[in-house]
Amino acid sequence: MKINGLFSPLVLLLLALASCASDDDGKNSNESQSADHLAMKGADASNTGLETVRGHYVFGHEVRSFKPCGKDEAIWVIDSTGLLKTLYAELAPKTQPYAEIFVVANGRIGPPPADGFGADYPGSLSIVKVTYATFEGFGCDFDWNNFTYRAQGNEPFWMVDILRDELRLARPGSDDQTWTHVKKDKTDDAVIFHAIAENQSTIQLVIESKPGRDSMSGAYYGLSARLILDGESYTGYAIQGTGPVGE
Repeated sequence: MKINGLFSPLVLLLLALASCASDDDGKNSNESQSADHLAMKGADASNTGLETVRGHYVFGHEVRSFKPCGKDEAIWVIDSTGLLKTLYAELAPKTQPYAEIFVVANGRIGPPPADGFGADYPGSLSIVKVTYATFEGFGCDFDWNNFTYRAQGNEPFWMVDILRDELRLARPGSDDQTWTHVKKDKTDDAVIFHAIAENQSTIQLVIESKPGRDSMSGAYYGLSARLILDGESYTGYAIQGTGPVGE
């Protein structure tokens, strides 16, 4: 009985410690789940707070730079997509090391990396999506305010500009055509514009969220386009401007 009396407090103490350890494990597990939940929320919100940037990109030995339009200094590029390196290799002339290509992308501008080659730059650009890239084509001097979307294709050439509720079609050898009272529909991965002219000519422009390439210049577009004009279908690609958006 004395032995039992001696060990009972010890047993109780061990049980209490085990219980505390169990509670701590459970608490840590709950905290871990909470952190995972916050991480998922962060992942869900990862595309918020993005801005559209336009400028010139250079890829080379110890160089991953982007000079925004209208700025004098370049910033370091962090490209999680890996696409810019591939596009640079395709578009930049092999005979011109450190040549610039023009890029439009969605990303976040922030501080430079703490170390490495990028630490000497005044800031950084984290790329989330590349929407346009070219060596010869639209650039900083281009009037991006002149349209909401511009879509075009080759063989035969056609170009459609959309600004607010107006749609303009240009084709070589034909007068430009304009449709007003343009209606817009949206799906998960496309925006669709359609209209009927007074002469009953119909037009539909489908802009989809999948890449397209200019078959002549090789320029990369983050959007592809399909034009249906009076029943005839044409394929191409599109860019988004900064012009006013219609209802």
